[in-house]
Formats: sequence, C-alpha cells, structure tokens
Amino acid sequence: MQHPRRTLFTLAAVLVAATASAHELQDNRATPVLRDQTHISVTLYISYGDALHMAIAPQSPPPEFWMVYSAMSPDRMQRVLASTQSRLQANTHLYLGHGKGTLAEELGFS
Repeated sequence: MQHPRRTLFTLAAVLVAATASAHELQDNRATPVLRDQTHISVTLYISYGDALHMAIAPQSPPPEFWMVYSAMSPDRMQRVLASTQSRLQANTHLYLGHGKGTLAEELGFS
C-alpha cells in the first residue's frame, strides 16, 4: 500500500513544481497595447537578475557575479541596485520596426 501513496505524492509534487514554474518569467518580452489612437502602453517583462548581471558586470560568469554581489553589505548593495536601476531606466528605448529611430524620436520627444 506504500507504493500508491508514494506515486500519488510524487505526482502531486511534480504538478506543484510545474505550476510554480509556469508563473516564472521564461523569456524577456515586451507587450505593447494600443489604448486608443494616441496612447500606447508598453509593459516590459525582463529577467531582473540577468539584467543586473549584464548591466553591472557582463564580463563575469554568472556564478562569480552572484557570489560577489550577494556577499556585499546591504547598504552597498542598495546603492549599487539604485544606480543600476537608474541606468537601466535611462537606457531603455523602444525602437520602431522600420529602423528610423526610437519611438520618442519619432514622436518628437528626443
């Protein structure tokens, strides 16, 4: 009678794990929504950890990066994160498909 319980438990664990990973971000992506003829909303879904790694120390292998930055003091880490997030926000641009420039430039906000 132990085998059916073990099988049922294993099946439940696999289903829970599959459900949990379904909510995790798998790929970076952007979701644009045309609200009306004059408004566009864009939601960016990014892997924050990967973005931090590429913005702070892209030359470091990921395990080394995480080891160094996870050992930082909380105050230092907070300063690094704030600075990095500011740079990421300032350097995030939406380019139009026809290669003429960023959306801001096309709309005259450059």
